Amino acid sequence: MKKIYIMSLILILLLTSSFASANIQLKKVQNQANITGVVQVAVTCIPDPLADATVKAESLRIINPETYSTTTDENGRFQLTVPAGGYKIYAEKEKYGPLSPRVGYYETLENGESVNLTFNMRLSKSYGKNSLDLLIIKILDYFLIKYLV
Repeated sequence: MKKIYIMSLILILLLTSSFASANIQLKKVQNQANITGVVQVAVTCIPDPLADATVKAESLRIINPETYSTTTDENGRFQLTVPAGGYKIYAEKEKYGPLSPRVGYYETLENGESVNLTFNMRLSKSYGKNSLDLLIIKILDYFLIKYLV
């Protein structure tokens, strides 16, 4: 009788642990969110895609925050899968900065949710001072304001 009781207990423990691990794996799959979008250089009226820019999603958790990142393809497109939660999402690339004072997006993503974001970048003011790059941008800005606005 004692042997049957012990065997029953072991069987129950084994079944319970296998169901628990299956449940945890299922929750991991369901606890995902998708971030997609495009990073573009928006100096002129027609934005150009910005390839090889880094898009980062920084967790807003206080304890053990994590950062997820990806790079854009040749069309400036990106896709990033992250666990559900709150994130600061931004794009960066050497020599480029955000077009507007808004540096990134703050998003709270639920299970299975997808967001599509657009990042507009420009050459950084610190890059190209007194160089041909900055001169070209200033000339383009002048003509855009004078003739198109």
